[in-house]
Amino acid sequence: MDGAEISQVEAGTVQFRVRSHSTATIDPNVAAAGRWQETLGQLGGFLKYLLDAEQMQNLSHSLGYNYVDLAGGDQHAKADALIETLEADWRIPSLMQKLYDLSVGPFSGKVPPEAIEQLRHSKDKSQADLKSASGPTGAARYDTEYLYTVHVNGELTVDVHVLPGGDQPPFLPRIGLNLELPAGYETLEWYGRGPHESYADRKAGAPVGLYRQSVDEQIYPYVKPQESGNHTDVRWATLTDADGNGLRVSGGGSGSGNGSGDDLLQLSAAHYTAADLTAAEHIHELRRMRRPEVVLNVDYRQGGLGNGSCGPGVLPDYQLTPEEFGFQIKFAPVTNP
Repeated sequence: MDGAEISQVEAGTVQFRVRSHSTATIDPNVAAAGRWQETLGQLGGFLKYLLDAEQMQNLSHSLGYNYVDLAGGDQHAKADALIETLEADWRIPSLMQKLYDLSVGPFSGKVPPEAIEQLRHSKDKSQADLKSASGPTGAARYDTEYLYTVHVNGELTVDVHVLPGGDQPPFLPRIGLNLELPAGYETLEWYGRGPHESYADRKAGAPVGLYRQSVDEQIYPYVKPQESGNHTDVRWATLTDADGNGLRVSGGGSGSGNGSGDDLLQLSAAHYTAADLTAAEHIHELRRMRRPEVVLNVDYRQGGLGNGSCGPGVLPDYQLTPEEFGFQIKFAPVTNP
């Protein structure tokens, strides 16, 4: 914490202003390796989902490899084998050239423009250049100011202003607040998209409505545990205990909760931290890792998920770029009379 100020702005209203900064050191080798694996995954997705078996055979032959000799019993396995072989032979740019030609030729209109542009920029580079693509190499800095306004009726308004600096990554995963609530607040109710999880680039199938579920229902049982249960376009949400008492969350400059402008939040609640989910290799491991408290994420913005496993990564419209930003979140007590 770099500094704090306390003031009474009016009768029954007190403000706390807190300034802080944080830094995140980035290993350039780890970052480059991650980007490279993402690139290979996208190329593999192209081979698996856009080409049929005959086209895959023709592509293999045009690159000088016998499709039948590639390891694997189906097209997906052979696509992985072809990518692995090309990488070992330092010929990934040759594949990019072939895929670019297909994208602007026979597959015109079937490949997202962003993917075509990525292939166009990459096809003439050497594999060494692609693997060592430029990226963050130092420390990213975030200067943050929190303004807490406490009202006599128990409501709390949090205004957050963040100024990124230093060597930033190309885009961020999320911007928001992370809180922990005591055990017992097991009922989540929200007015937003649901009932299943949704994200900035995956929400069309989640209609806006009023939903009510338990906190334990929020984690989807993926084979490999990961963050899940996010809800988009949330006007307001409550977490309550068995007696109906708890916390209400809403967002925006006006806090009206009418779904306009910055009133909309993204929100998730679970009995696990992000670190817990990352550490677990299998879904059954979560049983022993379950925390009694509730971990609440209230996000002003989140980046999209993309489709890197079988297509392009996060599209530009859903990328969360590091830039100056500010947001407001309101908390209010919920009491059951």
